[in-house]
Amino acid sequence: MKLSELNINEDEFDIFSMLSAAEKIEFLFNAQRLGIETSLIMLISKMKSPAAQRIIDSKARVEDIDIGISRLCVTILDDCLTLNCDSLRAMNLFAKKVWRDGHLLMRDKTIKRTEDDYYRYFRAYRLLRLGAPLCEN
Repeated sequence: MKLSELNINEDEFDIFSMLSAAEKIEFLFNAQRLGIETSLIMLISKMKSPAAQRIIDSKARVEDIDIGISRLCVTILDDCLTLNCDSLRAMNLFAKKVWRDGHLLMRDKTIKRTEDDYYRYFRAYRLLRLGAPLCEN
């Protein structure tokens, strides 16, 4: 991807405008190499100021969920859902539950794992449609 092909939306620009010059260069480098979503997720994990956290909390949601003895980290940013877990079974159960709730998931292999991921497995999905829950009858 070339820098001229990079498209930053309005929501992403709000976060981009808060960054220092060095952070902007790092964001653009990561966005060019890994994609905008991965670059935003990396920035979200690094930002510590309360003002930055308020804007980020309105844009992204990060939750840790216990599934049996496994922990699952779920990050939702716009139409992107990323899962980090130490168990493939727990990830598959969660993806199946999201699908049963009426959300169509499409695997997105362009979003890469960051260095801050503590868990063994990583998957990224695009949420294509929000619909009514599915009936298995």
